[in-house]
Amino acid sequence: MKNFIGLLFLLMGVSVYGQTSKIRPYNECETVAFCSYESYDPSQYVESDNNWELLHTLRTPMSFKELKTTGVPVTESQILLLQIGGLIEKENNVLKTIMPIFDEEQTKSIRTLSKTIAQSAYTMSENEWHAFLSELKKNNLEKNAYSLVFSYILDGKIWKKQLPSPDSLTNNATWKGAYWALYDKRQNALSYGTNGFSKFDKIFFQTWSDSLSYWLGSKTIFKFIEEYGQYKKIVSADLIEKSKEWGLVNEQGEVIIPTINESSDSPIVKISDNIIAKLASCVNQHSADFMTKYQLTNENLAKVILYHEVMWDMMDILVSKKIITQPSILKGSTDAHKKDFSQITYILE
Repeated sequence: MKNFIGLLFLLMGVSVYGQTSKIRPYNECETVAFCSYESYDPSQYVESDNNWELLHTLRTPMSFKELKTTGVPVTESQILLLQIGGLIEKENNVLKTIMPIFDEEQTKSIRTLSKTIAQSAYTMSENEWHAFLSELKKNNLEKNAYSLVFSYILDGKIWKKQLPSPDSLTNNATWKGAYWALYDKRQNALSYGTNGFSKFDKIFFQTWSDSLSYWLGSKTIFKFIEEYGQYKKIVSADLIEKSKEWGLVNEQGEVIIPTINESSDSPIVKISDNIIAKLASCVNQHSADFMTKYQLTNENLAKVILYHEVMWDMMDILVSKKIITQPSILKGSTDAHKKDFSQITYILE
């Protein structure tokens, strides 16, 4: 799942942490939306009107009357909307931002910690990472290594088995989960995440990036996973041709991208379970202190925020160790072809 926001606040020149600061422009921050929604996601509340400015200002709790004296334009309907959106709360007539917004020093501190945790977790699980890659090679799936490491392990099953899911966090009027802001974006980081398309208890996963060279339309993907769910292969002649073009099936319509049965005892499943257990353990050791230090509302939220940083640091380690290599298709390279789409997809059963 990936990333978006960031930081500070100005109230008569003094921030909630006692530092003089200016409001960081929204588009210069990194925001992370770890959530599910049916109508409005949290970013839509933040980006409306001058709500970003209001959220910064209300990092220091105050009454509506006091807020009016700061010079920040505000209406009662704005405050109501941000309350409905789960971004501020009102208690005893005092308003306060409850969306985590981390300033420059906090962001640096968090990322220093996350690198330490990622390195510790890698040291504990180095043998498992090599074993996972060996299993992929045995099954001729080494080209899918980057996507499976990120989307299947680090941004996938760990949420279901070891760390909190969006539904276990806040339940707001239009969305569930968490939404937070960091002062700046990670340097030289490619923005990417995972999309899932489900039918008949089968899920087609695709790793995406902002620079993706080629991608298959969701309408075709839904047809693909529907036929696979019914027949364990693709049977429609036109869909076979289309899927071949994208490297998903062979001439007979048999799926040639990775298919993973989570209920099986395959080495790939077992090894990845060991990896996420060790990784989550390293995060959990720091979550209580992290919650207290950054004044977060609960420990589950602390785990989610901290792990999102650790996840990127783990990817950096695995790339630097040459355990995985970023596919050209994710980088938007002119060397990429449509068939390379198969390198960033898999099916979970």
